[in-house]
Amino acid sequence: MTKKPPARWTTLAAAPLLPLLPLLPVLPLFAPPAAARAPAPEAAVEDQAISVVGFKNPYRLTVKQLRDAARAYRKGRPVYAPASILYFEVKPARPGESLDGVTLTLRSADRAIPVPLDSANRFVLPELGSDDWQLVANRSRAGLVVRPVVMSPGTSEDDRMLGDMRLQCEVHWAIEKRHMSVFARGAFAAAGGCQSSSFAIYARSDRAIAHASVTAGPVSRPVQVLRDGYLFRAPLHDKKLPNSARVRFSFQ
Repeated sequence: MTKKPPARWTTLAAAPLLPLLPLLPVLPLFAPPAAARAPAPEAAVEDQAISVVGFKNPYRLTVKQLRDAARAYRKGRPVYAPASILYFEVKPARPGESLDGVTLTLRSADRAIPVPLDSANRFVLPELGSDDWQLVANRSRAGLVVRPVVMSPGTSEDDRMLGDMRLQCEVHWAIEKRHMSVFARGAFAAAGGCQSSSFAIYARSDRAIAHASVTAGPVSRPVQVLRDGYLFRAPLHDKKLPNSARVRFSFQ
């Protein structure tokens, strides 16, 4: 019988969907985290999947879905961003909270693999031979959010490659579509998916945007930013823009 996990072990929360789905910086759930504690080596984990916060209710995000995201990334990488890397970025659920002392671990029935975070609080999902893993953290429930981020060398949060953003959309959809209705999935695919011009895909920035633009060669034009400065429409749908185009932000 599997033992009940100690209270200090928790799952992660993933950034939720924006209509129709998130890109680059996505909207995190603002829920207060508790102070981090060091995990006990012998701690067992019972049915701990990542808790994903949607519009109304939490749902479950499993390692299987993270692997689905990795497969979508590998499929799209040669098309959109051949030099890119897929990261999973960890953030506190409440902006401004510290991630000091936070540790992540992949656990199976008989193994535990530490998941180190880099200086940007990102990790790369290691190759796993099965879906029988759980990603756990030493912070209380709803204390963290996680989101996929695709980045190519020479890019940054304020200077993104459009191909990275297009591929990131595909990766996010690989996670989110399992929690959408059959009708929504079919409609999204029929409309052209992430590069459809039939609907607007907006993303939320962590910082208020003063200005955003997309540049391809000598041509540069504004990117739509809504009034509060936190929502923008990435030009994924514009087929005149190559994947090498750059989307640049200046922040307030």
